Amino acid sequence: MDQQYIFVYGTLMSEHPEHESFCPTPISAKPASIPGSLYQLTEGYPILSIHPRQIIARATNDPVRDWKMANDATTASPGDLSSASHVVFGELLEYPLDVGFLEKMDEWEGFSPWQSGIYQRVIARAKRSENGTSQICWMYACVTEPSNAIKLATLRWRRPDWLAFE
Repeated sequence: MDQQYIFVYGTLMSEHPEHESFCPTPISAKPASIPGSLYQLTEGYPILSIHPRQIIARATNDPVRDWKMANDATTASPGDLSSASHVVFGELLEYPLDVGFLEKMDEWEGFSPWQSGIYQRVIARAKRSENGTSQICWMYACVTEPSNAIKLATLRWRRPDWLAFE
């Protein structure tokens, strides 16, 4: 357990400029999916909505402790993601188990532990595309969609032409 993972499904995916600006270089980046629904905010950014039962842990001020506790809690139960009717596709980024790797991503997503915001950082399970196995991972998601969000028909976010990163 010397590594941790984060599931990204929007601007933090490796194909977007925000990835280079806000994500440390990952050990690996692999296709993955998670049960949920994809919405787009009026600003053009995506948000993943997941069911509260999917959340293994919510972020605190100690991400390494959060990760270890979530990993210990799920060792006995690998989880089954095969029955989900809707899945959102993205990438599973692998990082060393380090305190600071989330700081710039938290800043970009407007996330701070113990404060309400559009995006919450949680630990849940994603499904690896290459072999179908389940992997616990961090993600920025919501359980209640913002009122101005529009549900997308697609399960893979595509950057709107008008959305620029500067």
